[in-house]
Amino acid sequence: MLAGLLACLYVSIHATEPAELSSFAPATNFQIAPEVQTLLDTMTTEQKVGQLFMVGIWGTTADEHIREVLATGRAGGVIFLKYNIQSDAQLRQLTAALRALTDESGVGVPLLIAVDQEGGTVVRVRTENTHEFTAQSDLSSEAQAYQVALSRGEELKALGINVNFSPVLDVIDARNSFL
Repeated sequence: MLAGLLACLYVSIHATEPAELSSFAPATNFQIAPEVQTLLDTMTTEQKVGQLFMVGIWGTTADEHIREVLATGRAGGVIFLKYNIQSDAQLRQLTAALRALTDESGVGVPLLIAVDQEGGTVVRVRTENTHEFTAQSDLSSEAQAYQVALSRGEELKALGINVNFSPVLDVIDARNSFL
């Protein structure tokens, strides 16, 4: 159902003529893996909807509100900003604590823990063991972009972060762009 809704949203955004919308029918030939269906069958509607939400936290620890939201499975992810991060040890402790809360929920879906670590002027994680801050505008080849992404991903993974909102594709047409 969610896939069908997303497909409808995509078509409604990209349709150029009203007739294109009326002829759209969501795909019905996809199959959900049995283990995914079993997981979905055990989740409440509130938990399923919660998986669509990524929430932020205030401070460097999980307060009672975020603990309750994660322990009941009402959020699928957390995003960190610069003010959430003090050190490697603090961040590893925080990500482990948040994962434990999600495990307590019994939902069975791993928590997405995200940050926007693009490099250049957009660096949320600047700790003793993070060193990859190359700006997107400084990338000169696919090989360099791959190495920067790999290094950045390894640094973030070591801290318990499993999603980076770093650019996938940006077109830089002005040399003074912050990208």
